[in-house]
Amino acid sequence: NFALEFPQPTGNASALTNMQVEQFLGPNLAVFFGKLNAADGVNIHPFLGGNGIDRFLNEAFVLSPVYGRTIPYSTPGAGFSYLRDLDPVFTFLVLDSSGRPDTSGLNRMFRNGASLFAHLRVPVTPLGLPGHQSLEGAYTSGKFSPLSEDDYILLPDLPARRRTGSWAITYGFDQFLMLDDENPSRGWGIFGNISLADQDTNPVRWFLNLGAGGASPLPGRAADSFGVGYYYLGTSSVLQEAL
Repeated sequence: NFALEFPQPTGNASALTNMQVEQFLGPNLAVFFGKLNAADGVNIHPFLGGNGIDRFLNEAFVLSPVYGRTIPYSTPGAGFSYLRDLDPVFTFLVLDSSGRPDTSGLNRMFRNGASLFAHLRVPVTPLGLPGHQSLEGAYTSGKFSPLSEDDYILLPDLPARRRTGSWAITYGFDQFLMLDDENPSRGWGIFGNISLADQDTNPVRWFLNLGAGGASPLPGRAADSFGVGYYYLGTSSVLQEAL
C-alpha cells in the first residue's frame, strides 16, 4: 500500500503542517518521509490526543509540553513503524530540530541539528481488557536555552546561555476497564504519563498527567464521550533562576 498525504486548506492561512509519503514494506512495517506533523503523529493514544477537538482541550492532555525542545510541531523528517494488527508497537523518527508549520523547512534543514525519537508501545491484556505500556525518548543535537522559543510553551524574550543537546523521556500507560459487549471498539479506561527532561535546555523539568476517559458509560448515550484528568508541570530550576 502507498499513501501520499497533503494538508487540508485552512481558509485563512497557508500551512504545510503535514505532507508525507508512506509506504508499507509488508503487513507489519511502514516507512514514511516528508513534512511531518510530528506532534500529533507520535501521540497515538486511545484517550489522549485528538488535536484538542475530539477529546481533551487542555494541551497537557493533547501534546506533552516536555517535548518542545526535541519534537517540533511540524518539521521535515523520516521514520518507520513496526505494527501488530495495524497497532504501532515501535516507531523511530529522524527530524529537523527547528521545523516551522508555515514553510517546507528544506532550505534550513538540520542547521540547528537533528532530533531522534523512539517509542516502544507494548500491548497488554490484563483480565482480557486491552491496554498498553509505553516507553519513549527523544534527543536533539541542536543548541537551546531554557528560554528558547518552542511550539508548545510561550516564554519571555530574555537572554540565556545556549547549550548543545537536549533530551526527554516518558513512561506511560493506558488501560481499558470497561468495553461495550456489542461494540468492542467502545469503552472507557484510565491513563497516566510521567516525563523527565534536560532542565539545562528545557523550561520543563518534569511532567505528569493522570486521568480517565473514553465512551460514555451512561445508557442511551452511545455517541457521548467523557474525560477527567489532572496534570502537574515542574519548571526547570535554570528557568526559575533566569526569570
